[in-house]
Amino acid sequence: MNTRFTLEEVVTGLRRTFTLTVAIVVTSAIAFSLLAFALLTRSEVRIMETDLYQRVEISVFLCSDISPQNLCELGAITTEQKSAIEQRINSLKPLVTEIRFEDQARAYARFMEQFAGSAVAQEATVDQMPESFRVSMADPLRYKEVVNGIQNLPGVEYVQDQQEVLDSLFVLLNYLQLGAVSLAGLMLLVVMVLIANSMRIAAFSRKDEIGIMRLVGASKASIRLPFVLEALIASFLGGLIAFGLLAAFQYWVVEGLLTRTIQFLNFVTWTDLYWAIGIATSSGLMLTGLAAFISIRRHLKV
Repeated sequence: MNTRFTLEEVVTGLRRTFTLTVAIVVTSAIAFSLLAFALLTRSEVRIMETDLYQRVEISVFLCSDISPQNLCELGAITTEQKSAIEQRINSLKPLVTEIRFEDQARAYARFMEQFAGSAVAQEATVDQMPESFRVSMADPLRYKEVVNGIQNLPGVEYVQDQQEVLDSLFVLLNYLQLGAVSLAGLMLLVVMVLIANSMRIAAFSRKDEIGIMRLVGASKASIRLPFVLEALIASFLGGLIAFGLLAAFQYWVVEGLLTRTIQFLNFVTWTDLYWAIGIATSSGLMLTGLAAFISIRRHLKV
């Protein structure tokens, strides 16, 4: 097989189907970008699960004089009830690792810190702040065991669990990942259709050259290979564009914006990006090569 001749045929083929080649490059770039973005989203979900679940606390808010009647029928919590609640929480060890009591003064100070400068902070007073127990857990995924063990105790107004908020966040992120994968799959399908159409047009436009190659005894592989290489080159160029897009996103959005404004979270790194784009591009190239090979076998009888 003459390598120089094969490369010349590839260049000629790319020129003849320039419009379709550009369409394949652009569509491949979009498909690979979406697939890599889905993989990066999954990596970010795992990072956030590791970070945030370790910080999850359960807040046990205690009844006060201003608590709703339907939640605190017996009125404000008594000293005996408070001791009973603390003993019950301690009995849940080793699932519970730390207990911190927060009185009204501390609750007010934390509230003012969180909502400093807002209208609600200006109206708040110390006596409006509920007392609470802050409970840390060894295994945050078992939060329901702790909640079920204390939420119905006398003197407990309600139990707030940060896990429920995080679960909602992760559901949203998983939907985002699913959407990106679905769009990537659709774009890959479009790429394969474009490749099939490109192979058909290329085979028809070069039928004279193919006829000459048959006459001189060229092998099937040497005739088909340039067509497959054309598709692979177009998709590879799309992969390079996808890498550029994701690199720009990582540099300006993730590192330039998110890591500076949301400092309590860790985000995906360049290593994660390299893995994601590598997997996306490799998968796309395999599908591209397969589609090109099947299509050229169908449209080019040698």
